[in-house]
Amino acid sequence: MSIKKSFLSFGLIISLLVNLVLLSKVVKVDESSSSSFDKNEVNFAFSNVVHDPKTLLLDAIHQAKDRLDVAIYNFDDKEIAEAILDANERGVNIRVITDGNKAEKDRRAAILDEFSQNHIEVKITTSQKMHLKMAIIDDYLIVTGSYNYTEASANENLEQLMTLANGELAKEWTSIFTTLWNKDEFKTWK
Repeated sequence: MSIKKSFLSFGLIISLLVNLVLLSKVVKVDESSSSSFDKNEVNFAFSNVVHDPKTLLLDAIHQAKDRLDVAIYNFDDKEIAEAILDANERGVNIRVITDGNKAEKDRRAAILDEFSQNHIEVKITTSQKMHLKMAIIDDYLIVTGSYNYTEASANENLEQLMTLANGELAKEWTSIFTTLWNKDEFKTWK
């Protein structure tokens, strides 16, 4: 890796850490088990450093009762797909937006096909890279970070994921998600 890329990666990590420190001064941060998502609580995970991003994500998805909106750039992790399918079976209303170019790859396409077959709404971008990595659960929990829903993110990459339980902010993010969802450049997965 070049010195420039190393410096940029280091800068990104420092920036994320500074943001987490600042955020912890605004809301209560719980570094213990990530299985509860109380009001204004922040949970976070850094691969192989503090907690496990995939576990935090799965805990959040398992908490969904009414709505799960997901915008994810890259998605090939079958365990995360199963958690979303389980939420669907519980009656959770689910919408998924993903990148059109990434969606065309074999494992990703198979997951999206399975979602569609199980009446989970899926849309893909057709004009620009959809690089978001977020979920909004039940209009109160936001999940975001660098973590893609991939085997590489779970097993190879240095990734971070954060949850924020804040109904007001989650409703704003849901509104933004809905705006994206309704744009002409987002096409239904077929």
